[in-house]
Amino acid sequence: DCDDKSTLAAALLESIGHPTRFVAIAFKPDDYVHVYVETKIGPNWVGVETTEPVPLGWQPDNVFSRLIFFN
Repeated sequence: DCDDKSTLAAALLESIGHPTRFVAIAFKPDDYVHVYVETKIGPNWVGVETTEPVPLGWQPDNVFSRLIFFN
């Protein structure tokens, strides 16, 4: 479940000093179907996907819109 795993990842990252934010994504208008965490490494926000076997920094393709929620 992406929201539960993202919450856990954000809590773990924040506990060791990494700022985090949540990113909700939609592949069509007003249909937000997934959430993942981004953490700041240096000046960049890096994706931390917790439900798919992808590398750190992965960003999904064909995203229609993103909502970003800062902690």
